[in-house]
Amino acid sequence: HYPLRRQRQMCIRDRLRLRHSLLSPSERKAHRRAHPCIDGWPAKDVRKFLEGVGLGRYASYFLASNTDGDRLLGMTEDDLRGVMLEHRDKESLEEMEAAVDYLAAQLIVLRERSTASAGLEECHA
Repeated sequence: HYPLRRQRQMCIRDRLRLRHSLLSPSERKAHRRAHPCIDGWPAKDVRKFLEGVGLGRYASYFLASNTDGDRLLGMTEDDLRGVMLEHRDKESLEEMEAAVDYLAAQLIVLRERSTASAGLEECHA
């Protein structure tokens, strides 16, 4: 698990550098790309996020449910499952459950990032 530990150390270092305004503009831009803050995103940005993490085929479900970033961050696995079941088309239940599990894991990471970035104006700049 060395690469994961190294990644966390780099993330912590970058957060400290960001907090103290020590990142160059290009480093700040890269940090924002790598650590998005989805609270405040409109539904179309949630769609782009889902497409970016390989769940584009489910993006229309969340768009139809008008799921914005704040709502997505607050969703439980049951909430995710509900949106996907409501709009389910041809996917098997097994495929949908795998997508729910994957999206729930993505949301855990995004919640941690949003919590860690709370109070940093860079997060919402």
